[in-house]
Amino acid sequence: MNGTNYVSETEVDTKNWPAIFALTVKDEEGDVTEHHDHAKLLQQVSYEWDGGKWYLAFGVVSEQEVKNSEFRADINETNETALTGLMAATDLYEELVNKGVLE
Repeated sequence: MNGTNYVSETEVDTKNWPAIFALTVKDEEGDVTEHHDHAKLLQQVSYEWDGGKWYLAFGVVSEQEVKNSEFRADINETNETALTGLMAATDLYEELVNKGVLE
C-alpha cells in the first residue's frame, strides 16, 4: 500500500475482471484490512521513476451504480434474446422462400 494505491512489482492481469467485484485486502499476516462488497478498478499504471512498479487504484461502487449495471445487463440480455429470435425468424423465412412455400 502506498497512499491510496496498491503496488505490484509486475503488471496484474485484469482483462478478465468483471466491471464490479468484491474486494478484500489482507495484510502480510493474512488479516483483513479492508473489504468492499462492490468495488471497481480505477486504474493500473506503471511509473519508471519507481523502477517500473505497477500502481493499482480501486474505488468503492455505490448501490446505485450496482443497480445501473444490473439494469444495463438486463437490457443487453433482452436485446440479445430479441436478436436471436429475429435471426431465427429470418432463417425460417429464407428457408420457406427457398423451398417455394413463400414468394
